[in-house]
Amino acid sequence: MQPRITYGQLQRLLRELRFVDRPSKPRCKAFEHSSTGLLIVWTADRLSQPAREADVISTRIHLDRHGLLDAADFEKYFGTASPGKRRVAQLRSK
Repeated sequence: MQPRITYGQLQRLLRELRFVDRPSKPRCKAFEHSSTGLLIVWTADRLSQPAREADVISTRIHLDRHGLLDAADFEKYFGTASPGKRRVAQLRSK
Protein backbone atom coordinates (compact mmCIF):
# COMPACT_ATOMS: atom_id res chain seq x y z
CA MET A 1 0.00 0.00 0.00
CA GLN A 2 1.31 3.43 -1.00
CA PRO A 3 1.81 5.93 1.83
CA ARG A 4 -0.56 8.88 1.80
CA ILE A 5 0.71 12.15 0.37
CA THR A 6 0.86 14.95 2.94
CA TYR A 7 0.08 18.60 2.37
CA GLY A 8 3.75 19.31 3.08
CA GLN A 9 4.79 17.06 0.20
CA LEU A 10 2.31 18.78 -2.11
CA GLN A 11 3.62 22.16 -0.96
CA ARG A 12 7.21 21.10 -1.70
CA LEU A 13 6.20 20.17 -5.26
CA LEU A 14 4.41 23.47 -5.80
CA ARG A 15 7.39 25.45 -4.55
CA GLU A 16 9.67 23.50 -6.92
CA LEU A 17 7.32 24.59 -9.71
CA ARG A 18 7.71 28.23 -8.55
CA PHE A 19 4.40 28.68 -6.82
CA VAL A 20 4.36 31.26 -4.04
CA ASP A 21 2.26 31.33 -0.88
CA ARG A 22 -0.73 33.65 -1.00
CA PRO A 23 -2.64 35.12 1.91
CA SER A 24 -5.57 32.86 2.72
CA LYS A 25 -8.30 32.31 5.26
CA PRO A 26 -7.42 30.60 8.52
CA ARG A 27 -7.04 26.83 8.18
CA CYS A 28 -6.31 27.12 4.45
CA LYS A 29 -3.22 27.04 2.27
CA ALA A 30 -3.12 28.98 -1.00
CA PHE A 31 -0.43 29.01 -3.70
CA GLU A 32 -0.21 31.04 -6.91
CA HIS A 33 1.86 30.48 -10.04
CA SER A 34 2.57 33.96 -11.37
CA SER A 35 3.20 33.18 -15.04
CA THR A 36 0.03 31.09 -15.48
CA GLY A 37 -2.18 32.73 -12.86
CA LEU A 38 -3.05 29.30 -11.46
CA LEU A 39 -4.26 29.48 -7.86
CA ILE A 40 -4.42 26.29 -5.78
CA VAL A 41 -6.17 26.34 -2.39
CA TRP A 42 -6.47 23.54 0.16
CA THR A 43 -8.51 23.55 3.35
CA ALA A 44 -5.71 22.36 5.59
CA ASP A 45 -3.54 24.19 8.07
CA ARG A 46 -1.09 21.43 9.03
CA LEU A 47 1.47 20.40 6.48
CA SER A 48 1.97 17.07 8.22
CA GLN A 49 -1.67 16.09 7.60
CA PRO A 50 -2.38 13.48 4.93
CA ALA A 51 -3.88 15.33 1.96
CA ARG A 52 -7.48 14.65 1.05
CA GLU A 53 -7.71 12.55 -2.10
CA ALA A 54 -9.77 15.29 -3.76
CA ASP A 55 -6.98 17.83 -3.14
CA VAL A 56 -4.32 15.52 -4.57
CA ILE A 57 -6.39 14.79 -7.68
CA SER A 58 -7.35 18.42 -8.16
CA THR A 59 -3.74 19.56 -7.82
CA ARG A 60 -2.59 16.93 -10.34
CA ILE A 61 -5.27 17.91 -12.86
CA HIS A 62 -4.58 21.65 -12.57
CA LEU A 63 -0.82 21.22 -12.95
CA ASP A 64 -1.37 19.06 -16.03
CA ARG A 65 -3.93 21.36 -17.66
CA HIS A 66 -1.71 24.40 -17.15
CA GLY A 67 1.31 22.64 -18.65
CA LEU A 68 3.37 22.73 -15.45
CA LEU A 69 3.69 18.99 -14.79
CA ASP A 70 1.87 16.22 -16.61
CA ALA A 71 -0.09 13.59 -14.72
CA ALA A 72 2.48 10.85 -15.38
CA ASP A 73 5.31 12.92 -13.91
CA PHE A 74 3.12 13.83 -10.95
CA GLU A 75 2.65 10.12 -10.29
CA LYS A 76 6.40 9.51 -10.64
CA TYR A 77 7.15 12.33 -8.20
CA PHE A 78 5.01 10.66 -5.55
CA GLY A 79 5.91 7.11 -6.61
CA THR A 80 7.96 4.57 -4.72
CA ALA A 81 10.97 6.87 -4.23
CA SER A 82 10.86 9.48 -1.51
CA PRO A 83 9.22 12.64 -2.95
CA GLY A 84 11.94 14.83 -1.46
CA LYS A 85 14.61 12.99 -3.44
CA ARG A 86 13.00 13.40 -6.84
CA ARG A 87 13.31 16.82 -8.38
CA VAL A 88 10.96 18.27 -10.97
CA ALA A 89 13.87 19.00 -13.27
CA GLN A 90 14.84 15.34 -13.29
CA LEU A 91 11.31 14.30 -14.14
CA ARG A 92 11.07 16.73 -17.03
CA SER A 93 14.34 15.50 -18.51
CA LYS A 94 13.09 11.90 -18.85
